[in-house]
Amino acid sequence: MAIAVIVALALGGLSVLYLIQTSQVVQLGYQLTHLQDEHDTLVLENSRLRYEIARYQSLDTIERMARDELGMVPVRRTLFLDVERPPQSESEPAAGPATGTVSRWQRLWDLIWGIGRARDPEDRAPASGQGGG
Repeated sequence: MAIAVIVALALGGLSVLYLIQTSQVVQLGYQLTHLQDEHDTLVLENSRLRYEIARYQSLDTIERMARDELGMVPVRRTLFLDVERPPQSESEPAAGPATGTVSRWQRLWDLIWGIGRARDPEDRAPASGQGGG
């Protein structure tokens, strides 16, 4: 009789363990299904956003938005104006440093650091430094 009770308790314990394991497998299956649905939703949203980015980057869309939303218009005619420099009188000092006053070392330093100095195109002295800026 004691053996029958022990066997019955062992079978009952194994049955409970089987039910717990089956319940956990079902619960994990539901979680997996939920995560797969969420993944599919995010992939679809990602595709939609990529399409929207591509649509906003198209030149036709940019032009339409500039015209309709910002009130911009295409350039119809371009005008270039020639501006004459007013004559500089002898009594006025020249703006900026004179070309001859920059030392050779200063020109080398400016060349190394990429510092340019503007000069008058009518001035026949060589430019100091680089013309970039």
